[in-house]
Amino acid sequence: MNTTPSSIDSIALQQFWSECTKAEPLVFRPINYLDYEDAPFAPVRAGKRTFRAPELLSELIILLEDINANPDAGIARHYTNCGLSAKKGNQLRQLLEEKGLVTVESEVRGFGAPVKILRITGKGRELLQKEGET
Repeated sequence: MNTTPSSIDSIALQQFWSECTKAEPLVFRPINYLDYEDAPFAPVRAGKRTFRAPELLSELIILLEDINANPDAGIARHYTNCGLSAKKGNQLRQLLEEKGLVTVESEVRGFGAPVKILRITGKGRELLQKEGET
């Protein structure tokens, strides 16, 4: 028997291929976020629009990161930084408040109406740390 490197490689390749053809095919199933009772952000219906969980989660994380990075900025500044409309920003802010990730405080700055400041909670910081690890 000829044991040159090319013949050894072809034998190994044939053995590998025979094992691969015996394997069961991989089945990919979409993740249904509604299956998880403890899921932090299940799909949400806001007005006429239903947010998918991954889309919603990424937008919430972006807003939460901006709140963490700019703790003294007003709500309007956060929305501008994240490229959100007032309507979309308010929907996301309400979800963050409902989940206990942020609180809203009013702060008087000079003349005019008080500025609403978003403060990140301990739960919000934990979520950002977990997102940073992945």
